[in-house]
Amino acid sequence: MANNGKQGERLFAQIMTDNGYTVWDRTNEPEYWYKDIDFTVLSPTTGAIKNFEVKWDTRINRTHNLYLETTNVHSKEGRGWFEFCEADFLAYGDASARRFYIIPMKELRERVK
Repeated sequence: MANNGKQGERLFAQIMTDNGYTVWDRTNEPEYWYKDIDFTVLSPTTGAIKNFEVKWDTRINRTHNLYLETTNVHSKEGRGWFEFCEADFLAYGDASARRFYIIPMKELRERVK
């Protein structure tokens, strides 16, 4: 799974860069691990800076469902990424189609309530 996740992160960064965005990789910065933020992205048109969490799903093409991790025995306090992620957007990748669904985290949380 980790290798698949890294593949998705690389593809996300490449797509954003190819479309003119400035991308800062936060995956090796401990202060971002605890916020579950993978990238900070600068928009070339608006100048807005937003944080993204990337998830790479190898089964979404079969299940047609997003996987939202609400618990994790290996994480701090047992919470899954959905509970503590501080990113502005979720970039949810479909490995089969090699595309991303960009979802505002605030809207996603409101829908899940």
